[in-house]
Amino acid sequence: MNYVLDLLSESEAAVLVEEARRILRPGGLLGLVSLTRGRTRLSRLVCRTWDAVHDLNPTVVGGCRPVSLPDFLVQDRWSVIHQATVEPFGVASAVLVASPRVPEAPSAQ
Repeated sequence: MNYVLDLLSESEAAVLVEEARRILRPGGLLGLVSLTRGRTRLSRLVCRTWDAVHDLNPTVVGGCRPVSLPDFLVQDRWSVIHQATVEPFGVASAVLVASPRVPEAPSAQ
């Protein structure tokens, strides 16, 4: 999913991620890309400006806002395989690849 979760409410994003988990085949991967918080001085400035514009009028930035992708993944339900942040022209984007965790079988007693 490219630049989808930054458009949705937290509850809508949680439903979407859980649905992805439900339909993935064993060994399947979920790939996410989204606006995120910057790490460099320029990207932090861009992020603060983006947040301010979003707060005033979300349609100016297409409704998008920086988010933290790992926050959408319930830790005991997902394994993060890859995570990176890229910041071309000061616009920070997070890239995350995760796999659903396989439920542990109950131990025989």
